[in-house]
Amino acid sequence: MDAGHTTDFHERRAAIVSRATELAGSGRSVLISALPDIRWATGFSGSNALLVLLGEQAHLLTDGRYTAQVAQEAVGCAAHIVSGSLLNHACDQLIPPGSQVIVQPEHLTLSQFDGAVEASTSAQLAWERLPDLVQPLRASKSAGEVDAITAAQRLTERVFDDLTGLIVPGITELDLAAEITYRHLRAGAARMSFDPIVAFGENAALPHGRPSARELRRGDPILVDMGCFLNGYASDMTRMFSLGHPGADFMAAYQTVLDALNRAADAARSGMSSSALDGVARDVIASAGLGDSFSHSLGHGVGLEI
Repeated sequence: MDAGHTTDFHERRAAIVSRATELAGSGRSVLISALPDIRWATGFSGSNALLVLLGEQAHLLTDGRYTAQVAQEAVGCAAHIVSGSLLNHACDQLIPPGSQVIVQPEHLTLSQFDGAVEASTSAQLAWERLPDLVQPLRASKSAGEVDAITAAQRLTERVFDDLTGLIVPGITELDLAAEITYRHLRAGAARMSFDPIVAFGENAALPHGRPSARELRRGDPILVDMGCFLNGYASDMTRMFSLGHPGADFMAAYQTVLDALNRAADAARSGMSSSALDGVARDVIASAGLGDSFSHSLGHGVGLEI
């Protein structure tokens, strides 16, 4: 998964168990149901999986579609090919009776959880909900992950450079969004990391607007927000530009945002909280009288997810 680097998935799984022990106590069985967390901890990239950590033992459950794939990707895990509910199978076949079981509540539906509780009644399992179990571990990226994110970002930057010849009067937001998707996939992306946002003119004031049939006109500001997945890791890039001069008010607001971005980049330090860094940028925008318009946060994490 980390191109050019060796990933120690055993070490990552041990870190999950260690964090669970720190937060809830020792001897717990740990169920990881979030697919990005499973990929981070095992290398398995299938769309249906459950990771069961029993001390140093790792069991990866999936279905018959992934029989070959799980053997190739999830080295070091005992693979189980299951028909039906993966969670119920884990309760019936893998988790020792009387165990205390940690689950990720934000990554289980109520129906899944209720089904597991019912299926485990005779085994007398005790359930513990432990949110944000893996995310803090994934937040700090390895060198290989940084390289993977960089490669995805470089691909997106090349696509953006290719768009120059398409920015002409009459092209619609939908047309440009379609080109963005096509050019990413043609360049090797596995898929988009989110639906591209393309907005012209007044639509560019919508931070997460959807592309429409609105045609580009001279003087329009243009908002493009796009990204892709490459080798499991995501890019995300927003650019604001214009076809012709967009007017003095727009340029003043643009400069304020650019100043805020540069100030935050200069202030960023290891160990700094995201809220503190957000405050650096927010102060710049507020001092320009635009604080009420800053409805978005400064940024967000990027990696196996956006």
